[in-house]
Amino acid sequence: MSRNSLGPLVLLNLTLNAQRYKTILENDLLPFSTANMGQGWLLYQDNAPCHKSQLLMGRRVRLANGGTALVPGWFKVNRVQLVSASPYSPDLNVIENIWAFVKSKLKGKLFGSKVELWYFIRRVWTTIGPQILRDLVDSMSRRIQAVIAARGGPTKY
Repeated sequence: MSRNSLGPLVLLNLTLNAQRYKTILENDLLPFSTANMGQGWLLYQDNAPCHKSQLLMGRRVRLANGGTALVPGWFKVNRVQLVSASPYSPDLNVIENIWAFVKSKLKGKLFGSKVELWYFIRRVWTTIGPQILRDLVDSMSRRIQAVIAARGGPTKY
């Protein structure tokens, strides 16, 4: 998501691993960011193991001469700048607020299948207006200050 656009919603039928995440980044994030965010955008992601994999972050390898070299990961190769996420501060992940909104709109509804659930999630997704996105992004400085004040602990966000 950006301040002005929610971005694509991707259905996962399998557990997310590093390779699947990389595919989503390539097929969905990069085209969205190119079309909607211009230069200098930052990617905020949590500390899920697939987000921190060697495939994405890079790895150090031992050379035959005893030295080491850094093999760049997908983020470096694709010039994606990351925002470091505190492991104890989910309050900084505004997408959680988006999901809370979606869940609130679906509360109490019963779905006959995964296809039906996916249909209604997509319908709610399209109702999330630009003002909600702007408010969430604009709240980041307050969120960061609250997390600092709470020394990384929970905040009202």
